[in-house]
Amino acid sequence: MAKYSQLVIWRLIVVGLAVSAVGCDRLFGHRLEVVFRMVDGLESGDAVYLRGIRIGTTGTPFLRDGSAVVPVYVRDLSALPSRGVVFLLSDDPRDANRKGLLGFSLGSDSVTSARPRVYRGASNELELALLVGASKARQLLNELSSLVGGLIRQ
Repeated sequence: MAKYSQLVIWRLIVVGLAVSAVGCDRLFGHRLEVVFRMVDGLESGDAVYLRGIRIGTTGTPFLRDGSAVVPVYVRDLSALPSRGVVFLLSDDPRDANRKGLLGFSLGSDSVTSARPRVYRGASNELELALLVGASKARQLLNELSSLVGGLIRQ
């Protein structure tokens, strides 16, 4: 009976280590994809934010049909609006040595709409302006600077 207890304990330790190594959101979250032209410096495990709140982490970027695809793992899918979200590749506001994805909600959300599994991403401010228009990009970047200032003060 003692050997059985030790075996159970060892199995729990192994599972615990696997969960901590992979990340809980990857095991118990939802996988989305964000498509970019390029994702220089982005690595697996970088933070994903929406409106200044960390909602998940990135997986390992890969190529598909000439585009850079970044898997994103979010814990709560309802945190994302069903449409009108664009992700900007940027420095992580909480860790200057890492990159991150900053999500912007562009429009209203319909609760009944199905959430997409693939979102658009911009590698820089110019691409963001091309995706959403210059005035909307300016508005989003102003909101971003306010959010980053709030995160840095925390």
